Amino acid sequence: TEFYGEKMQIPPSYSAVKIGGKRAYDLVRRGQEVKIAAKKVIFYDIKIISYKYPLLECTVHCGAGTYIRTFAHDLGQKLRCGAYVQELRRTKIGSHLIEAAVPLNNLTSQNYRDYLRIPREFLSDWQQYEISADEYKNMSLGAFVPNRLGLDAVPALAIFENKTVGLLEPCEGGKLIKFAKKFNLG
Repeated sequence: TEFYGEKMQIPPSYSAVKIGGKRAYDLVRRGQEVKIAAKKVIFYDIKIISYKYPLLECTVHCGAGTYIRTFAHDLGQKLRCGAYVQELRRTKIGSHLIEAAVPLNNLTSQNYRDYLRIPREFLSDWQQYEISADEYKNMSLGAFVPNRLGLDAVPALAIFENKTVGLLEPCEGGKLIKFAKKFNLG
């Protein structure tokens, strides 16, 4: 139960966390020492599937941004025996379960479009934000715009003229929003 709930976790040095605009893993590969600040993560549930010394198999239900390899390391430190991840499989992202995934060997250059889903449908559980023509134009040019609807979740879908045009993120303490990712609709 010590690992349940909100915890502070230090991402590994070989992570995509940005430090001074550069990815941590790039800095480490260049021989630079990195210091990454701890971040808040959440663990909803941890279940032991099997344990046969020295192997532990478990499932972890956690929030976005949690590093499972760091969880394994922290667990090993707590147990004073060390630990690492031998095998890792993501079984759910948001509301999407692995059972609904299409095996890669089922996809061909002829049928892949049959399996595509539009972002608005696939990400229907995400917050959606209808943007105006001016907001779309300004954010497309890299500008921040006022957060008029109080966007508080990242990511959120940007909808313009009934099309999903990108992902939005709040900035400047939530006062402004910008495109985290703009989709190319051309």
